[in-house]
Amino acid sequence: CQLYYFILNNSYDYNCTERFKKRRIQKMTIASHSTESCYLNEDDNENDQRRKSLLNDPNYGIVLCFLDKFRNILSLPDYPLQRFEDHLVNCQEPNSPRLIDFHFTLLKRLSLAKNAQHEKFDSIITKFASRFDVHDSEHLKTIGYLQADINLKIRTIKNLLESQFDVNQILKNSLINKLAREIKSSPLGRDRFGVSYWFFMDKNCFVRLFREDINIDRTWTNIANNCDELENFIKLLITDFVVRKKFPDWIIDYEQFSSLQPSNDFEQYYSPTPVNVNKEDEEEMKKNKSISIYFSNN
Repeated sequence: CQLYYFILNNSYDYNCTERFKKRRIQKMTIASHSTESCYLNEDDNENDQRRKSLLNDPNYGIVLCFLDKFRNILSLPDYPLQRFEDHLVNCQEPNSPRLIDFHFTLLKRLSLAKNAQHEKFDSIITKFASRFDVHDSEHLKTIGYLQADINLKIRTIKNLLESQFDVNQILKNSLINKLAREIKSSPLGRDRFGVSYWFFMDKNCFVRLFREDINIDRTWTNIANNCDELENFIKLLITDFVVRKKFPDWIIDYEQFSSLQPSNDFEQYYSPTPVNVNKEDEEEMKKNKSISIYFSNN
């Protein structure tokens, strides 16, 4: 029940609820311009698809974990999660100066791009990407960072962050006397199937909850993006009939949830898909059994 108790007692701030309710996405209304409105909808749909790809990319989880754990050590400026995502998925407006500066800050921590200028951003980031994948650099060279595949963007940021372990002396010095378990990020908790859940919330109560599956691919899935979705997921957890049967004396001290009755909804929606594993894969899974999202310079 680690996940159940952790969410209910520690990680979810119900004082954020009103702030969520007050936050509304303002839609632009365009009167008498049907063609223009059509373009707007197409842009929105494209951004929605790019955001979906971002949220279901495990590299995004690595980036969020790194920032959560090492932002202060690297003296990285605060970057609200919603704004960070919006800037990443954007492919219509020019690249945000803040997003460019974020890349430049990380590059400078690697002793790269010391005198970088915004207008040279594409060529600088393309050169960095070529260190890891020639296809990524060719893609960036062809269409530019703004229009680049969202998974390429987050992969590039992941590489920028993980490279800090090799080059950034401040970070390396801070980790000298730390044990591996102190460096490695840990999930919020696990459900009864052994599936891990990763929770992120910034100071603006902007939340993201992800599920890391137990299959060989460690499938990464976004399952909650706002207050209501998070609350609904918590309800599924605490009404899971198997858990309630195993812990009949479990008392839920949050009034709005205390009257909820056991159900099989959690198993119906979140039961892991059976996977046929051959012997080689089984051995590999045993080796990696205790490994989840982590950071190392191996």
